[in-house]
Amino acid sequence: MTFGRNIFFIALGIIISLVDTGALRTDVTVSGISSGAAVAVQLHMAYSKEISGCGILAGPPYECAGNLTGVTKCMKGPIEDISADDILLKLKTYELTENIDRLSNVQNDSIYVFAGTKDSVTLTSIVQLNEVIYSALGANVKTNYELPAAHGFPTDNFGESCDVLNTKHFINNWSAKSVSEVIFDLYSNLLILLLVISIWHTTY
Repeated sequence: MTFGRNIFFIALGIIISLVDTGALRTDVTVSGISSGAAVAVQLHMAYSKEISGCGILAGPPYECAGNLTGVTKCMKGPIEDISADDILLKLKTYELTENIDRLSNVQNDSIYVFAGTKDSVTLTSIVQLNEVIYSALGANVKTNYELPAAHGFPTDNFGESCDVLNTKHFINNWSAKSVSEVIFDLYSNLLILLLVISIWHTTY
């Protein structure tokens, strides 16, 4: 029997922090891996007035595929078929037609982009386009392209080892430092409350 498996990850981070004025402020960020990272980017760009940061793990840039026929291109390339300039132009068009929030909201937002050197599912060069696009919009982008990690969602105590492709769950056991890096690169101020929700859906 053959099983088709689609695993969708999206992590939503919510924190309550203190800003310089001492007033209580709620920041909402989104993050995810692979298709979940694609959804996180879509959400951030569409609702940047409410969402103040994005963690992108091994995922393609904004509206890369456009439709189902473009999915493979946004994972395997060729990279020459994906233009950061075209994506930025599309974003500006959506802004003018008020289909997304103002792009100026993205300025100074915290962005974390990750691609593992052992990832055989998504090309690092495609993931790196997120850095190009967000940098052009004035976001604060931090990246990690050096960790020998396969295509998987990070934990600090569960899953296959960091460099092994876990096709059953796409969950990998990284170090605690690597897991927390995603969170603390998104938030540089005082944390009072951090809630991370990871949702995955498996279809057989």
